[in-house]
Amino acid sequence: MRRESILALVIFFHVLFISQPVLASTQQVVHDFVEHVIKNDQITAESFLISEMIKIPEIKKRTQIDKFVVLPTPQYEDTKIVVTYFKGEVGGELIAFIWELVVKNGKISRIKVIHDGTNPLLEEAKIIKEYQMKFQKNVFVPSKIPFEVTGFDGFIDNDRLTLYYRSEAINGFLKIYVSPIKRNLEQYKEVNDEMDTLKDGTKILFKTNSPIAYGMMFQKDGLQYYVGIGNRKFLKKSFTKEELIQLIESMDGK
Repeated sequence: MRRESILALVIFFHVLFISQPVLASTQQVVHDFVEHVIKNDQITAESFLISEMIKIPEIKKRTQIDKFVVLPTPQYEDTKIVVTYFKGEVGGELIAFIWELVVKNGKISRIKVIHDGTNPLLEEAKIIKEYQMKFQKNVFVPSKIPFEVTGFDGFIDNDRLTLYYRSEAINGFLKIYVSPIKRNLEQYKEVNDEMDTLKDGTKILFKTNSPIAYGMMFQKDGLQYYVGIGNRKFLKKSFTKEELIQLIESMDGK
């Protein structure tokens, strides 16, 4: 009787374990997903997504991509960084795109574009990531800059992040300061400055008096932003208030 009970128990646990779905590792899920993406196998790639709300980003020059690496993120076991390369360029470091992927329950639950193959600002992604990890805040940066960017510098000074985009085409720059909110936006208002509102309800302060830059300020998710285009005196192009608003409207989280 005792032997039969033990045998029944063994069979029960055997059936229990083999009946449970075995989830693939995060590394394998990401690898298989990206492999189908770069092969343009849209249907299979979408089967890896946790819901229809997750969209696969548009890829430039898809047919030229044939190699990629999946890198870990030390802070999060469920998050991987994918770096893809144009055909024949591994070692030459000609990157096609870089994505950050989060996996939940064996499915892709989040896709964040770090580099899309059209904007070579890898240093921008690096410094923003560093600031976000240090202060646990989501930083908003422009996705549409109204001129060609030919250079970038960025640095963190205490709790302030500086992003500096240079442009030879306009003989100027775009500078963005990001820091924790220390006082209300209205307190920065000076004579002739103007208040306005973005489509999402965010208040913005248009700084009209600066001889150096076309500038605007706004506050969002615990951070204050100053966005300025200069050097105003030597720019080859002038900028309207509407163009600056469009620039800020394009700012989304990295």
